[in-house]
Amino acid sequence: MNGEKKPFVYHDTEFSESDAVLSPNGRWLAYSSDASKRSEIYVETFPTPEAGWQISANGGSLPRWSLDGKELYFIAPDQKLMAVEIKAGPSDRSVPRSLFPTRLPVNGRYDVSKDECFLIPTLLDSAGTVSMTAIVTWTAGLKK
Repeated sequence: MNGEKKPFVYHDTEFSESDAVLSPNGRWLAYSSDASKRSEIYVETFPTPEAGWQISANGGSLPRWSLDGKELYFIAPDQKLMAVEIKAGPSDRSVPRSLFPTRLPVNGRYDVSKDECFLIPTLLDSAGTVSMTAIVTWTAGLKK
């Protein structure tokens, strides 16, 4: 087939690397790695890992890009949602800043919506149960 895309090895290291997420423009790949002996967030060029940068300063996991690719979010070891402004590229970035604490469950995931809202499951009690409520027809309850 003409133009057929084939899988390829992007990274082959001795470290545990996970949670890879491609930037909206397809030029950067953010992921978690324990190359520094703890989980940190890294960004590398894509599709060829020619240059890379450590984004988190004190640990991190679960990277997510903003819709416009100008911010990268991740979860710090203290469960705070962090944000890093990406200016001209990952080498030109702000210092990670805390947005708010989360109560993300172990192995939990979160996402960022198109309007930059966060969807985060939350632990409700010490038993480890997770509850999530999504109201999709909320406008129907508004008075006209």
